[in-house]
Amino acid sequence: MQNQYCHMMDQTAPGEDLIQAAVQQSTAARRCRRRKRPRLAAAVAAAVLAAVIMAMPVMAAVEPFREVLYAVSPATAQYFTPVQRACVSNGIRMEVAACFVHDDTAELYVTLQDLEGDRVDETTDLFDSYTIRQPYDTAATCSLVHYDAPTGTAVFQIQITQWGGHRIEGSKITFQVQEFLSHKTVYDDVEIPLSMSSLDQAQTQTVGNITGCSGAAVSEDVVSVLCPGAPMKEFPVRGIDVTAAGYVDGQLHVQTAVRDALQNDNHGFLQLQGREGERLEALYTVSFCNQWESEGRVDYQEFVFDVPEAEIGQYQLIGAFTTSGMRTEGSWSVTFPMTNMEAQSLETTSPMRKIH
Repeated sequence: MQNQYCHMMDQTAPGEDLIQAAVQQSTAARRCRRRKRPRLAAAVAAAVLAAVIMAMPVMAAVEPFREVLYAVSPATAQYFTPVQRACVSNGIRMEVAACFVHDDTAELYVTLQDLEGDRVDETTDLFDSYTIRQPYDTAATCSLVHYDAPTGTAVFQIQITQWGGHRIEGSKITFQVQEFLSHKTVYDDVEIPLSMSSLDQAQTQTVGNITGCSGAAVSEDVVSVLCPGAPMKEFPVRGIDVTAAGYVDGQLHVQTAVRDALQNDNHGFLQLQGREGERLEALYTVSFCNQWESEGRVDYQEFVFDVPEAEIGQYQLIGAFTTSGMRTEGSWSVTFPMTNMEAQSLETTSPMRKIH
């Protein structure tokens, strides 16, 4: 029966119309990531699913078909994805080193090793470029837990919890990475040469491209922030600028800017330090951008401190920053069953152990 089935599948190929429709649908979906994907009608979904499954041998070589199948039925797409515990892309090897499963939670260890140079180091960050594909909805975290300098190998821990308390064991998972950052530089307690007692009159604007906030709640869709000006010439960290500072409604606003943040992940935070060394955190921060498009985009972060203008001369502005020195692209993908797999010849500073 297996031989007959394989023979039948080998004789099956998708029509040209189906191929073109699938490619167009996948391309449109990628361009509209921020829009909510409409639910397919049941009859259409069933027809597309049946056609794609019948064309599976040919589809395996055409990535758009896999995207369509994931859109229609993630469980079916994951079922037909072959097991592959290691892969090499752009001279860098990614491999599943261990997997520990307990009820609705799985703890995975994935290694990244540069076979050609030193692009992987102790600061390597997957930069939220990873994708986890599984038949069911899950929540996941990923962090670097160890770097082995002699072999140039970085070890990442991925913890996955399946929603609803369902057992995760037995299903198959695909872990994909498109890029990573490395050779980062960390700056701590940087004194910023901003004269706090002679700030210019602040000019404000309202913006709607809010990308984040912290501290005091910012509930409005449109907020008032400083108008960006020329970057501070004496700022000591390359890749981050101070573009404005001043008082608004009795509160000190300081604005930083990062160009191409979607490519380098440069970031930092500001504090005020008093004469006795005491630290004052920002009352709240607001992050926004000048446009959503990647090309020419500038990401701003505004720090707001609740200090009277008459007292600001007693403080020094300091900051902590992280900048990235290298970005590496590739196409890494591993697929493996969610079953316990002991690590072999791999030591980490964060022991790989079963979850209890």
